[in-house]
Amino acid sequence: MRYALVFLTGAVLAAAAALAWPQDARKPHGVAAHYAELGLSPEQRAAIDPLLKQMEERVGPLCRAIAQQKRALYDELRADAPDRAKIDAAIEAAVDVRRDMQRALVDHLAAVKPILTPDQRVRLFDRLSAERR
Repeated sequence: MRYALVFLTGAVLAAAAALAWPQDARKPHGVAAHYAELGLSPEQRAAIDPLLKQMEERVGPLCRAIAQQKRALYDELRADAPDRAKIDAAIEAAVDVRRDMQRALVDHLAAVKPILTPDQRVRLFDRLSAERR
């Protein structure tokens, strides 16, 4: 009985430590997360990694711009008398940045597509199209 209690206590502490442990902020996300599921060969990975880095460098500033525009929009909405022109300008700016982000993704996928096998292409695009359903 005492060993079971010690074991259970240890298991609970281990689970709590795992939940409290800082998670890696650089976990693959977006299209990068899908590459892990495609079973890329080392040669494919070597060809895709620089393209992925280029896209991340292109999209990073855009993500920060969207966050900044979102803050500006909410700050304006928070005002007692929000200025509709400022709100509309913030929305248009966000749409422009999201358009640039979409272009970056399309450019990246166009560059990666020839590196993938036909089966990998199908699986990647199936995953991407199912992502937002």
